[in-house]
Amino acid sequence: MSRVRYISAIAAAVAVVALSACESNVETPPETIQIAQSSGATSSQAPDPSATPPIPTAAALEKQMRSVLKRGLPDKERLDLIEDGNAFKSNIPDLFKAMDENPGAKYGIKDPVEDNGDGTLSATFWLQKDGTEATERTAQVQFISQDGKWRVSKNDVCAILQMADYTSEACA
Repeated sequence: MSRVRYISAIAAAVAVVALSACESNVETPPETIQIAQSSGATSSQAPDPSATPPIPTAAALEKQMRSVLKRGLPDKERLDLIEDGNAFKSNIPDLFKAMDENPGAKYGIKDPVEDNGDGTLSATFWLQKDGTEATERTAQVQFISQDGKWRVSKNDVCAILQMADYTSEACA
């Protein structure tokens, strides 16, 4: 295992989450968001968990991934942003350690967000671990529609972790 297992929600993912950015680098405070909304549901109806949520923008997906890093966010909410998020639960302390060790890191999601037509979306995740464009790395990430939400795929959380030079037992 490496010195830091990194993420546990995006671990966002989250986004996923492999996101070694510090909250002070976020232009607007991150908030927990649910990208999915039930269409046509009344207050007496529960949302249809099998329904595919609306296609979000890159900015909305980035906001979701940034919420993974929000200090004070309950772990349950943090892990809910990742496919099989509970597998990353033991990484939560390392997530914040990584953020502290990389205070200049920047990351985001680039347009376009592509609907793959199979209940998944693809988008480009970028990471500048030291905050400079010269060190920018990118990876295609997939978001999976589950329970009416878009979640960062577990495999892509693992790929982002690897891109950021971290590992997790959840990725073994």
